[in-house]
Amino acid sequence: MAKQKKLEFTSKIPTLEKVWFDSDVIEKVINNLLANAIKYTSAEGKILFEVILTNDGMMNLIFTNSWSALWLLTCPAITPD
Repeated sequence: MAKQKKLEFTSKIPTLEKVWFDSDVIEKVINNLLANAIKYTSAEGKILFEVILTNDGMMNLIFTNSWSALWLLTCPAITPD
């Protein structure tokens, strides 16, 4: 559907060397959010996916389309001692 709608997709993901998370769960969440971003972005629109690590040990997953931030998911980021 993204190719049919001619969407432009970009991502900003920092190096995640010290972050631990359940990759199966994160994969399902990202796939669901991306599917919604594609569904609700108009033809020839843009989608940006960002991962932001916060100072309080959280990891924000943000999908933004051509108009506004669609979804913001905050997950605890588990860092090894």
